[in-house]
Amino acid sequence: MLDLHAICVFAQASSSISQGDIQQVIQSQLASKGGLDACHNVLDRSALTFLDSQTRKSLRLKNISFVPSAFDKLKTLYDKNVDKRVDFTCQLNDSLQGKVTLVGF
Repeated sequence: MLDLHAICVFAQASSSISQGDIQQVIQSQLASKGGLDACHNVLDRSALTFLDSQTRKSLRLKNISFVPSAFDKLKTLYDKNVDKRVDFTCQLNDSLQGKVTLVGF
């Protein structure tokens, strides 16, 4: 799960989206298709970074979606115990700082 700023950070890392597009996403508080596609591309390329220690398989991203507000199942994922999730921040240069949560099942 990525917050809107994390989506923008990863999208910027792909170099396929302009700073103006990023500013539009931040101002509108809505992720654009171009931003989501660029973010997805970066996450696909970095999948080997997240290796499951039990299965020895890398994180496989099936799809990416923007959820503008939390719903019950999403809240449940955020409430997972610390040993079932990884929380970290991401930042590119001195720009936005995003928050990422990976949840194991």
